[in-house]
Amino acid sequence: MRRNHRIAAGLLSLAAALAPATLAATPAQAATGHLTRLHWAVSYSLAGGRPMAFTGGATGPAHRPILVEQRVGAGWRVLYRGRTDSRDDFAYTIAKAAAGSYQFDFVVPAYQGWPGVSSLGSVRVGPAGAR
Repeated sequence: MRRNHRIAAGLLSLAAALAPATLAATPAQAATGHLTRLHWAVSYSLAGGRPMAFTGGATGPAHRPILVEQRVGAGWRVLYRGRTDSRDDFAYTIAKAAAGSYQFDFVVPAYQGWPGVSSLGSVRVGPAGAR
């Protein structure tokens, strides 16, 4: 029996980490009234060697830039550089995820007056044949 896991980060906004008493708009938000929201999910198998799929979306104009980065040592490697579709969604798949722990950063840069935002996530994939 193949077991899949799904990790989902709910909506994340620039203001989410700020205490209500210190909530303040960024200059871009103040000028435009825009607030960027990002959501994402990772679908993967506990067994290595299987696909790992990333899906998500970001508020704002269609075809907004999106990056999926993987932590490598002390830096980040871009796995996916693309744009959201006309429904503000994106999707990317790694054909075969090797066993190990992965840390990802989902980045939506500032675009057409909408502020940028990023969100971190991590997954652990076991060796091939793991259940």
